[in-house]
Amino acid sequence: MKKTALSIFSFFLVLGLLLAPVGNVNAAIGDDPVVSPVSGDSVFTTEVIPVPALPGTSLLASQMFVPVGFPLGEAQFEGNGIRVTGLESGKATVCFTIPNSVLDQGWSGKVGVWNGTKWVLLGTSFSTADESPYSIACATISGDGTYAFIKWVAHVELLPKCEAVTSEWSLNTDSDEGGNYFYAHLHNLPDGTEAILTFLNADPLSDYSGFDGSTSELVGNYLEGDADFYDSTFSTEGPVLVTLKVTAGGCSRVLQITVNPEIVIELPDFSA
Repeated sequence: MKKTALSIFSFFLVLGLLLAPVGNVNAAIGDDPVVSPVSGDSVFTTEVIPVPALPGTSLLASQMFVPVGFPLGEAQFEGNGIRVTGLESGKATVCFTIPNSVLDQGWSGKVGVWNGTKWVLLGTSFSTADESPYSIACATISGDGTYAFIKWVAHVELLPKCEAVTSEWSLNTDSDEGGNYFYAHLHNLPDGTEAILTFLNADPLSDYSGFDGSTSELVGNYLEGDADFYDSTFSTEGPVLVTLKVTAGGCSRVLQITVNPEIVIELPDFSA
């Protein structure tokens, strides 16, 4: 047993909707999306929409919601979206705050509007205040709709470089009072490196329950070279092939492990 206490993994999806009138304001760092009138109607309402509640989304096996209409794995949402109602004439700007850390790692994107069948990308401009950790991405809009910032990798050369030999990585399981959980052997990474475990699939899925999202821990959080994902508790009914992705040190690798917690290893009887 690697721990004496374990928090059983739980996943709660909370949809908080904020309804507020719009005035002539500008997006500020850390804000949700902001809509500001430019001409015509100056009174309309906006509603901040969490990503899981946005239209035109698809739920991946990793529990990430992504925009439909893009090649699988190439586009993601960045932050909440916003719904505009009452903008019957004139123009306005919708602005999103984007962490510079996202842009610095090669990501870019555009504001998109859901037209009922697909996300339509709008002309988007970026601005950054001096010494600010955020950029503001804005687009001009001319009517009601649901808007979101959609990002994709635009500069592959800026992505974090992988310098570890991922072929040496592997998965295993352990258990304690909370149940069975996954841990990763990452012995070629220094202790203290953040490691992320993401669930991708289980076969057969009907025989698997428990961890089905993402969780993170530090390499060496219990034993040197290992990352014990204490929040990845699971159970199965018979053997199940589980597919997981481990991300650490700028590297990622998809790994598989067959788990069957019901197997009991019988030790030889030395009493005779």
